[in-house]
Order: sequence, then C-alpha cells, then structure tokens
Amino acid sequence: ITTHGATAALINRNVEPENALVLPVLDYEYEKIFTDSTGYDAVRPDFKQTCSPSLPAGLNLGRQLYWQQQNFPEQFSQATDILMYPQYWIWLFTGHLSSEITSLGCHTDLWDIEQNQLSSLVDALDCKNKFPALEPAWQNCGVVKAELAAELGLPADCAVFNGLHDSNA
Repeated sequence: ITTHGATAALINRNVEPENALVLPVLDYEYEKIFTDSTGYDAVRPDFKQTCSPSLPAGLNLGRQLYWQQQNFPEQFSQATDILMYPQYWIWLFTGHLSSEITSLGCHTDLWDIEQNQLSSLVDALDCKNKFPALEPAWQNCGVVKAELAAELGLPADCAVFNGLHDSNA
C-alpha cells in the first residue's frame, strides 16, 4: 500500500474498525491548520533535526497533530494509535499495527533524521506511546481479513505489506 504523505489516522483500536477513527482524517490542504496553529513554531523541531521545511496548510503532519490536539483534546486523548495513512489501510485490511519510516520522515516534523527515531515534537505532543513499532516497508503484515477478502474477491492468502510514502516508492 502506498499513499501520499502528511496524512495520519488517529484511531481507537479497541472499538470496531468502522468506528475507530477518533477524528476525521484531515486534508493536508486545509489552510486553517496553518493559520490556527501559531503556537506550533514553539514546539516544532529545528530543520537540522528533521530536514523538514515549514510548509503551508497541513503539509507538515506534525502541525496537523498539534492542531488536532489543541482544538480537540478529548478526542485526541482517546486515540490509542497514530497511524500514517498507508499503515491505517494495513490495519483496516489485516488488523496489523505498525509505523514506517518513509511516511514518518516525509516533511512531517515527526522524524529525527540523525538519531533515526521519533523527533522531539512527538515528546512535546506527549504522544510517543501512540506510534506503533517501526517496521520496514517490505514487512509482511499478514493476509487480508477473510470477510474482506471474500467481499473484494481476493484470494484467501492475499498478503499485505507495510507500504510506504508515494514519492519514496
């Protein structure tokens, strides 16, 4: 699975998948994210840490998460996991939870390039425990759920791999 970057799904994995989103998946072109997050610059990591430039609207996923946390604190706190968009689909298809570096590191402000770990922003947002374990893009995450495979006409042994950010693919 590959999708565009700067997109994440905040889920509560303890409820049925159709009700798991605690907030809608944001459109990274939604400009209000940028204009209503003036405090973000105080917590945003330096470019040297993330190699992520400051981008307009919600193109920095960290800014989206900051905006959601500031504007919807109750819903944000209900999230058990923050899934990058490819891994959200992996979870829906297989039930497997993971993170992946090309999606975390694409202009998100979430990945510390030099330390090869989540950035200081994740600590500032106090959400490190919401990111599942990092796995490579080629990680086999299991087969498509039986009922979904049947509905889609897929073979029962249809394997799904962890996926990556589209321009890194």
